Amino acid sequence: AKPSVLYDHFFAWLNGWFDPDFDPIIKAHLIVHVTGGAIRSKFAEDVLFPRGLSAHLDMLWEPPEIMRQCAKWRGMTDEECYETWNGGQGALVVVDSCDYEHLEVAAKQHGLQAQLCGKITDGKSPQVTIRSQFSGKTIVFAQ
Repeated sequence: AKPSVLYDHFFAWLNGWFDPDFDPIIKAHLIVHVTGGAIRSKFAEDVLFPRGLSAHLDMLWEPPEIMRQCAKWRGMTDEECYETWNGGQGALVVVDSCDYEHLEVAAKQHGLQAQLCGKITDGKSPQVTIRSQFSGKTIVFAQ
């Protein structure tokens, strides 16, 4: 079994907390620890929707095989999977697109993997769209 991944040291470094002046290394607009249902609740409802923002997450991490098997055994929909589990996502970090490559390299230097998973957009009707990594179906969380 794979041990838990800890992000605290990396996020503290990223935010400049080890710097005497607290200057961020890379400006993170948002960091969300992803637990079951967190993409809808923490990411969408708590942060994006109140600001009139949307997100299109079409390149999320693949879920672990055990999640796939449990979903199959229980006959769960893709939406139920993301409401119950993190779907293989440990955290979502929102940075400016020009900072992504720096974030990816920095994560690797801290023994972590980072992956571009989508983009934040403005819109009339805020929503978060996910291309499910369980089946490829589209899931929409709307305001």
